[in-house]
Amino acid sequence: MKRGALIQRIRTAATAQRVPCLLIREGGRHEFWEVGGVRVSIPRHRDINQWTAEAIMRDLDEILGNDWWRR
Repeated sequence: MKRGALIQRIRTAATAQRVPCLLIREGGRHEFWEVGGVRVSIPRHRDINQWTAEAIMRDLDEILGNDWWRR
């Protein structure tokens, strides 16, 4: 999955749920995002492994709804 597509998917779902989605800080190899109080680390690689992308999206299930990323 492309990094930009992952971030766009998270931001779109957060906007739909009316949950704040903020970039906390940028590191050398990762960006740290906060979505409704849950912090996730997103690698700064152009392509993100599918399992890694799914793990990041699963971390946000509590805030964005169960299996929100499968819809």
